Amino acid sequence: MWRRQKRSGFSQTHVRLKYAKHTIRLEIHRDGSGVIGPWFNRNSRLWRLVFGSFCAACVADMTFSAFAFANDSPYADVQLKIDLGQLNDASLLLNKRSKDQGNPWFHYYQGRISSLRFKNEESLKHFTKAIQINPKHAKSFAARALVKGRMGDFSAALTDLDQAIAIDPGYAKAYSNRGVTRGAMQNNQAALADFNQAIRLDPR
Repeated sequence: MWRRQKRSGFSQTHVRLKYAKHTIRLEIHRDGSGVIGPWFNRNSRLWRLVFGSFCAACVADMTFSAFAFANDSPYADVQLKIDLGQLNDASLLLNKRSKDQGNPWFHYYQGRISSLRFKNEESLKHFTKAIQINPKHAKSFAARALVKGRMGDFSAALTDLDQAIAIDPGYAKAYSNRGVTRGAMQNNQAALADFNQAIRLDPR
């Protein structure tokens, strides 16, 4: 059976959802934002799968900017600034591209910056705009799902991740994020299946 354990701190409240050996912790911050993170028994198979999926996602994030630069993407410099944590510089670069309002990537990166600043509503507007411009923009669906999950709307987050995967069935990070979301919704078996698929798609 699931049981909840709550303990309040100065800046945040931790909610631990337990099932057998596995624990998923949600951190709900006082400013209304939240971080979804899996916490499992490290000796369990599920822990190893989650950790492997997490590492694969980190590698993908770190190599994305280099990949984009090699392909001469007009947003490679923005991605690089985001990777370096230089959000103000990234925002300035985007402001110089104001003529790109009709480009979904422009709004995707605006959403990324807003999300990293924990401006949830603002980031949702940008990701939604990117999707309106290009309904097949899988990364915007996945990024919007993360914000919705952080706000506690796991059902809406799951819907966006389903859509991202339907658009791009090879999107490993979307599977790993959906696994975390399903875990938060107490659907362990489906979460485990998603983590397995994420590792199959990107075993790094």
